[in-house]
Amino acid sequence: VGSGDGSLYEVVTLEDMWSYLSGQLLEALYTDDHGGSVGSVGGRQTYVLEVDKLIGAMRLEQSRVRAPSDACTVPPVYEEGDLTIDVCYPSLRSGGYSECPFGGSCNAAAEEPTQTSGCPPPPCDDSFEYLGEQGGALLKDAVFTQDLPTNMTLTEAELWMDDLLTRRWIDLQTRRVRVLFSTYNPSADLFCSVELVLSPAASGGVAVHEHFLPFHLLRHMLILTQAQDSFPPSATDYVILIIEITFYMLALFLFFQVMLRLFRNFPRFFLFGWNIIDLINGCFFVSVISLRIYVLTLLKDQTFDPPPNVYENFYTVARSMRVAQNLLAVACILSYLKLLRYLELSPRLSQLTRTVATAATDLAAFMLIFLIVFCAYAQAFYLAFGTELHEFSTFFASFYSLFLIVLGEFDFVSLRETNGVFGPFLFFTFVIFVFFVLVNMFLAILGEAYERIARQAARQPDEFIRRMRAGWNRRLATLRRRQHANQPTGAEALRAVAESEVADPFGGEWQEVPTDPATSTTDNYISAMAAENDMAARIAAAPAETLLRSLEMRADYERSQSACSLLRGGSTESPHLR
Repeated sequence: VGSGDGSLYEVVTLEDMWSYLSGQLLEALYTDDHGGSVGSVGGRQTYVLEVDKLIGAMRLEQSRVRAPSDACTVPPVYEEGDLTIDVCYPSLRSGGYSECPFGGSCNAAAEEPTQTSGCPPPPCDDSFEYLGEQGGALLKDAVFTQDLPTNMTLTEAELWMDDLLTRRWIDLQTRRVRVLFSTYNPSADLFCSVELVLSPAASGGVAVHEHFLPFHLLRHMLILTQAQDSFPPSATDYVILIIEITFYMLALFLFFQVMLRLFRNFPRFFLFGWNIIDLINGCFFVSVISLRIYVLTLLKDQTFDPPPNVYENFYTVARSMRVAQNLLAVACILSYLKLLRYLELSPRLSQLTRTVATAATDLAAFMLIFLIVFCAYAQAFYLAFGTELHEFSTFFASFYSLFLIVLGEFDFVSLRETNGVFGPFLFFTFVIFVFFVLVNMFLAILGEAYERIARQAARQPDEFIRRMRAGWNRRLATLRRRQHANQPTGAEALRAVAESEVADPFGGEWQEVPTDPATSTTDNYISAMAAENDMAARIAAAPAETLLRSLEMRADYERSQSACSLLRGGSTESPHLR
């Protein structure tokens, strides 16, 4: 694609098309280095960017419009005189595809075909002729193809392109030129199908765009085809294949259940929103499975090592796999949304779905009003700027651009430069009426519904969360009982502490404890601790007696406090004494 002068996006005229095809494109795909040494200055032959291997030849496909055509007529005022228009070339949609021969080095003009005679004879001996549907052609309509071998040098490729220019392969009847080739990157194990499209418009100029479709080859699926000889499967591929087939069987079984519910409960089936989601999700999965089977049929006949002068169509495989991935992405969203269905067991966890369900009636009325206003402004912008700004060239493009304005993406300068009065007027009225009024109405509807659901959830007990909390508390209590059962108590606890203190009392420094030869070190240390802390020793020896003694001391304290109060003239009596 490139950038700057001579790049794809700098193509505006037919001359620019030739400059790009014979210049930057060939320089990116071909080299004059015959040796193909790694790290050479000129690059390796049949490689793109030194590492991507070209698979087969590069193909140029051209679609041409019939001329003259009844779809493009010249007004009588321009049929004679100084302003005579001799011929008119319509678009492909209105004029249709041409199959007539054209071009040649003899520089002779082709005869104009008539409605009854069909195509005239070729104007030159080396004219380009339609050879019927080519192998690997992307279009079922008539296309003229040229295959450039990838084993040519850059000089040979430039001579080939100069020959096409001399024989006028591109002219005013050309409406679309596709540049097609495929590459393989071994380090990433990725194929890439490349499509560069240059479309001369009936109104003048050239529209360009590109498609790069990288794809994995699904080696585990190649086990079911003859291509497994080219790509030997591993043990992991067999495991993935078994898992994928199992998943497909499960998806088909669930889809069969949904269809069975549909036939049994029709039309009440569509009154429940989750049933509609199940049906759409099942349809997407069935479509993905069908596309996978279709890709297998394509790979069955695919040649992975074509000769350098033969084009191999990987575009259909890549496009089908891309469509399957897109459908699978939507099915993934719907599958995760189905998890919200199980959250309806709890009033708190189901606030999202309940809010949408509560506000459904108001939202339906609001969306009707919103679409009416939005379509009115889309039509207004299309009529006002459709002939000058590409963003509003069609009604749907205008609709899309206005939606981006709501999201905050817009080009106000272009609107003001196109129409200094009406542009700002339409823009500001749209922003005020749609963004500040309608969008805030939408938020208010959802906010009111959510507040209503939140009040209901606060008033009614959440049985689901209560049971989960109770089960969790029981589990924690069980873990605590097991933890306390495994912990030493009484004298055993003091003995464990003593052993740890003797072993490492000061973080790694050994402490000498006076010992008696007749007793162990631990017993002596326990006696010392008991002497220093008589209460701990009593608790360890007799817990019940120690507790009774503490209660008696508490009662003596309460009686002394009561006596002091009486002496001070008070009448306070301890509740514990009562």
